[in-house]
Amino acid sequence: IALSNASNTITDTVQGATITLLQADPTGKAANLTLKRDNDAIKGNLKAFVDAYNSVVSFIDANSDFDTETFQSGLLFGDSVTSQVEGSLSNLLFNNVAGITGNYKNLASLGITFGDSGNLKIDDATLTTPLAGGA
Repeated sequence: IALSNASNTITDTVQGATITLLQADPTGKAANLTLKRDNDAIKGNLKAFVDAYNSVVSFIDANSDFDTETFQSGLLFGDSVTSQVEGSLSNLLFNNVAGITGNYKNLASLGITFGDSGNLKIDDATLTTPLAGGA
């Protein structure tokens, strides 16, 4: 692909990538560019997503409880909207993403599942295959 730019920094060619051109070849020889997926960054982003989801669920749970001894309830106790939001979030996690083809159409196919406590967790063994470019 032939590119031209007024600056040595190209940011609008490859989504999420910045290309810094250091020096031109005086003979006009073409240069090769190789991009590599940053699997550690992908894992970090997935972990941040799982942590954020788990924080929301923990907040809802902590504020929806009812103490049978003191009869004190959390601020969100009995709030149907809160229950709907939590249910909708859970359902969206495992629905297939529209327009995606292949084996990895939702978060479950990437190894994100519910743990015993109801929180999300990442199964690193399942995540390894798609990150390695496997089918």
